[in-house]
Amino acid sequence: MAIPASKPLVYDRNKAVSYANQYCSKPNPNYIEQKSVDCTNFASQVLYAGGIPMDNSWRPDKRAWVDVDYFYGYLISSKLAKECQLAELRPGDFIQYRSPNADKTNFHHTVIVVKGGQNPIVDSHSQNACNKSHSYFRGKDYFRSLCIIK
Repeated sequence: MAIPASKPLVYDRNKAVSYANQYCSKPNPNYIEQKSVDCTNFASQVLYAGGIPMDNSWRPDKRAWVDVDYFYGYLISSKLAKECQLAELRPGDFIQYRSPNADKTNFHHTVIVVKGGQNPIVDSHSQNACNKSHSYFRGKDYFRSLCIIK
């Protein structure tokens, strides 16, 4: 018996952004809120709401779900995302920030792009924020952009 071909993975940006807008100010009660460090947990929820399935490495009880740098590593190594330019960001993509004095690999905050452009509009947790400009977040000159490629 032949194994049916699986459907190609498609990221639904509209569903991702809808989820981000729905829960940006008040966390989804179906997930454990990480209190003052909930940003990447929220980003993972958005990615999942957009249709990216959980696996053994990326799910709510794993570091790649809740930690900024592990989330980045998971997205890149799984070929779900690539680093890109700010102008390339589309709704459903991500920006990660680091402090100006931090090591260049020490990122501490993840936000979800809800509208692209030279100064994208983003949603966020940790500092629960809805429809804030990219420039709202401190250290805006110290960031990396992640474009989802699925």
